[in-house]
Amino acid sequence: MTEVYLDPAQPIEERIKDLMSKMIVEEKVGQLVQLPAWANPQEGQKRFMHGNYEQAIDDQHVGSFLWVIGDNAKDPIMKQRQTRLKIPLLFGIDAIHGLSFIDGATLFPTQLGMAQSWDEELIKEVASHTAKEMRYGGTHWTFSPVLCIARDLRWGRVGETFGEDPYLIGKFASAMVKGYQGETLSGDPNKILACAKHYAGYSETIGGRDASEADLSKRKLLSYFLPQFKKACEAGCATYMTGYQSIDGEPSTANRWLLREVLKED
Repeated sequence: MTEVYLDPAQPIEERIKDLMSKMIVEEKVGQLVQLPAWANPQEGQKRFMHGNYEQAIDDQHVGSFLWVIGDNAKDPIMKQRQTRLKIPLLFGIDAIHGLSFIDGATLFPTQLGMAQSWDEELIKEVASHTAKEMRYGGTHWTFSPVLCIARDLRWGRVGETFGEDPYLIGKFASAMVKGYQGETLSGDPNKILACAKHYAGYSETIGGRDASEADLSKRKLLSYFLPQFKKACEAGCATYMTGYQSIDGEPSTANRWLLREVLKED
């Protein structure tokens, strides 16, 4: 008899419930871990950074790898299929304006360049095309769109943003999420997971220093830095990446107000 969680005919909620009931703590923790796969992309992406992906999958129960492309995914997938629960691996990559990690893939202007088009449908089409190329390359998850606000030109990632207008960024956030994921994120083999980042206020660090302290009040966050993430959420964005900065001395990854009260409960 097929296990409930392995049966695609069963409702997804029942499959998840069944799988969770079978997992030990170490397996659950492993699903929260993503390891960078390749030691040196400039050397042809031939060597796993951690040397032994088999150990990572078998002993650490790692659920995801970053920068795994095409045929490089074959061996880890085969190893995953030999594990106790056979939980599929997730492969993620930064395909922000096209799949730049693969020779011959389509590249588009940076987000700052895209924003100058003022064309939501065109940007949705860019995301849809990127999703298709990613699936052809065996990747499931892009860390895009970037929803930071570019208000300090000293910050080194301005070119990755859609600019300084929360309203316009919100429009493009919705377009890109729908382009990557489709309307429902199911039934279309050419769609991928989107990831809205960097949640939130990452671009507002003091002095433009990357991953530093951001002097932000809740009022300023709610007025300028969160509306575009709400638009991404309304479009069905599947995942979010927290910012690398601290707000009032508290790292974004530990900010209960941002992560629970706003993102999950509001």
